[in-house]
Amino acid sequence: MKIVIEEYVSPFKKGKNGGRSPKRLQTNFRMDPIPWKWTLYDGLNIVSYGYTHTEEDANISANRAINQYRPRRA
Repeated sequence: MKIVIEEYVSPFKKGKNGGRSPKRLQTNFRMDPIPWKWTLYDGLNIVSYGYTHTEEDANISANRAINQYRPRRA
C-alpha cells in the first residue's frame, strides 16, 4: 500500500512571472479551489483518491481510506 499526496500545480504558474503577463494578472485572477490530491495505491492499481483544501486534510482522508481498505484479520 502506498499513499501519494501532491499539490496541484496550474499550468499557468510555469515560467517567468508565473507564465502570466502583468496585464493578465490584473484582469483574470484565478484561484484553484481544491489544490491537494491524495491517491491510495495497491501495487499499480489505484484503490481510492480524493481532493482536499489543505495538506493536513489530505493526510487525514488518505489514512481513513487506507483503514477502510485494509482487510480485517480474524
